[in-house]
Amino acid sequence: MTSCADLLDRMPEVAAGRTAWTAAEATHLGACAECQGDWKLIQRARQLGDRAEARVDPAVLAPRLQGRIDAARRGDRLRRAGWVAGLAFAAGIALLVWRGGGSQRSGTTSAPAFQIPVAELDSLDDRQLQTVLEALDEPVGSDISPEVPTFGELDNQQMERVLRSLEG
Repeated sequence: MTSCADLLDRMPEVAAGRTAWTAAEATHLGACAECQGDWKLIQRARQLGDRAEARVDPAVLAPRLQGRIDAARRGDRLRRAGWVAGLAFAAGIALLVWRGGGSQRSGTTSAPAFQIPVAELDSLDDRQLQTVLEALDEPVGSDISPEVPTFGELDNQQMERVLRSLEG
């Protein structure tokens, strides 16, 4: 006796024409409504593939696919070139910083070996620059305490810093 599962496993092979039904399988298929529904579904799916194959024109499809592949390759090359250019730029910046920002004359001690131009500091006056410099001279985390001071505990200089930071 043929089971529905065995018949279902053989349906794609029969639909493709690679094999044929045996007498017992054909009898079971004729009597079982569930197997008939599965067989109709597989036959329709096979016909969909046949119709799709008839609609595809290889002469039209091939140049379109080749164009997409070429465009993807060009995009990959541009991305790789962008990465290489970015890495070269970063290496140049690292070399510039490592060498001290350019050539320096021997005997001059007034210019520091490492300079970082910060555009935001150009508009500050001497007093404001001194405040920034004092803030930079302190070690990181030295002013951190477990308790947050209230405004009444701040001295004039600290209050001035808070007000300046709020003004923007």
